[in-house]
Amino acid sequence: KLKVFHTIHNIAEKETTRHLWLYQKVLFNVFKFKPVAISEVVLQSVKRLYGNKHSIWITNGNAQIGKTEQFKNVKKYISLLKKNEETKVILNIGRIGPEKNQKMLIEVFNELVDEGLDAILIIIGFDETPDQRVLNELKKVGKKGVHIIDRKPNVADYYLNCDVFCLSSIYEGLPITLLESISLGVISVCTPAGGIPDVIQDMKTGILAKDFTSECYKEALHRFFNLNSEKRIEIKNAAQQLFKSKFTMRQTANAYINMYINL
Repeated sequence: KLKVFHTIHNIAEKETTRHLWLYQKVLFNVFKFKPVAISEVVLQSVKRLYGNKHSIWITNGNAQIGKTEQFKNVKKYISLLKKNEETKVILNIGRIGPEKNQKMLIEVFNELVDEGLDAILIIIGFDETPDQRVLNELKKVGKKGVHIIDRKPNVADYYLNCDVFCLSSIYEGLPITLLESISLGVISVCTPAGGIPDVIQDMKTGILAKDFTSECYKEALHRFFNLNSEKRIEIKNAAQQLFKSKFTMRQTANAYINMYINL
């Protein structure tokens, strides 16, 4: 008599292999296991793959993060990477892999630097591909000013020492890194992947590229660097308010509890 729920954290077609998809399709449609989508886009993919009768959508949530005792060390580390006090810090955090499309981000960064932008790019993540194939490729593409470092437990310290957080993903569910970013009031520049548009309203809670091309992503970054101080404060405040109103862990937990009770 147990009811079983399975949260789908990514676009359904990307979440699983074909054999596991067939297995899950039986569980969801014969044994009445309940798939739970983390964003509206993920829910639409669940309907495509497993049938229109599935309708549960509970948005991803995250606990509020903050600076740690390592904050000053991180600040000093980043200051040593910068050319001067005016150097902009672009940050990307996430798994290093083809779907995260960090290669495109680095190529756009390289172009901006060639155009005269005084900036550094810090990528924090780990490559789980065989022989770290993607990481090695990124190292070849990156010019001076690109710094790729391993996973860190104190990511808030890096968010709070950057100027802009960047996501260049090809597909996503609803990335926790984005929720971390908006919770701290860091402006995010993102591709319109998966559930990201549920969070980023262009020029309101962040900056959203029109599509996945490097041209559009570069244009989005240009728009960020051209923001005046008043608009930056407006976007930061709106992002933090959105997090508090919709994406806290308490709200997500309560939604799951209500689902368990109602079903």
